[in-house]
Amino acid sequence: MRLERLTFEVTRGTAVEVRGGEHVTLAGCTFRNIGTVGVIVEGGKAHRVVSCDFMDLGDGGVQVSGGDRNTLTSCEHEVENCLFTRFSRWSRTYRPAVLVGGVGVRVAHNLMYDAPHSAILLGGNDHLIEYNEIHHVCTETGDAGAFYMGRDLTQRGTVLRYNYFHDLGKSLQADTFVDVMAVYLDDCTCGITVFGNLFVRAGRAAMIGGGRDNTVENNIFVDCEPAVHVDARGMGWASFWFDGRDSTLMDRLKAVPYQQPPWSERYPQLVNILEDEPAKPKGNRIVRNICVGGRWIDLYDNLNDQIVTIRDNMVNDEVGLEVTPQGVRLRDGSPAYQRGFQPIPVERIGLYRDAYRRRLP
Repeated sequence: MRLERLTFEVTRGTAVEVRGGEHVTLAGCTFRNIGTVGVIVEGGKAHRVVSCDFMDLGDGGVQVSGGDRNTLTSCEHEVENCLFTRFSRWSRTYRPAVLVGGVGVRVAHNLMYDAPHSAILLGGNDHLIEYNEIHHVCTETGDAGAFYMGRDLTQRGTVLRYNYFHDLGKSLQADTFVDVMAVYLDDCTCGITVFGNLFVRAGRAAMIGGGRDNTVENNIFVDCEPAVHVDARGMGWASFWFDGRDSTLMDRLKAVPYQQPPWSERYPQLVNILEDEPAKPKGNRIVRNICVGGRWIDLYDNLNDQIVTIRDNMVNDEVGLEVTPQGVRLRDGSPAYQRGFQPIPVERIGLYRDAYRRRLP
């Protein structure tokens, strides 16, 4: 089933809901002046929201979830080539452009901007967030992330690659980490890959809040404060998650079959986590990034490079970085490439022209 080139507007509730089914596509549609959420996709298989415009939304743009976490079966849903602006107008927090849940959602080539809180909130496993441009979000909030997920040891496998985060909201409380992050892996989030992204004036850009097995690699940071943050909160002020005072993390761990296939095969680090100092942020890797201007890295709670792998990063080195309207890029022949840095496909980030989107904003 396909819905093409339709305009949904002036509603008090949700414009479109898709529950169950397979291969429903919304293409080239406009959602504006919607009372709550533009589109809800729940369950089913291989639904797509593509080349649609969402603007002036009381709550969020798209809520999309599906798949089976027990079996790690992907739903194969996609939100692609969509524009989201002026969302979260009525509910000012936790109503993002895209709310992701379940297993195997792809969010790609979207433009998200002008909102008081987050652009993407995510839960679940094995999602792919790629080629998005996100700017001027979190404009009214602190302790917030343009991309946010948190408080679960099991929500692993998501990859954020080739996204462009820039010009995020200002901190409401300067010089603390209760401020605005670009990628906020909060409260012991584990097993996330942040690869090949551009962060320009993106606040506390990549935040690892006590989690394990996260990788921040091959990114470019420009004028971020700092580029990377890693802490060990589970061994300090948040030890209540591990000593029995608060059962949230343990309950969520027990809720999935993490010691059985396919979990034990997909995430082997989880199998014996309770016998491996679970509060200690082991396995985090900060590798082969470029940082220019701003501040490079903050390590809290007595962390050091014996616990966190920090290597081959280029901090304020002369690598031939150019700032362009599309973001930043390395000049051909940059010495960074000789040191193993991989090219970032800047020209592919953001919206693209197709049969439904003939012009770019």
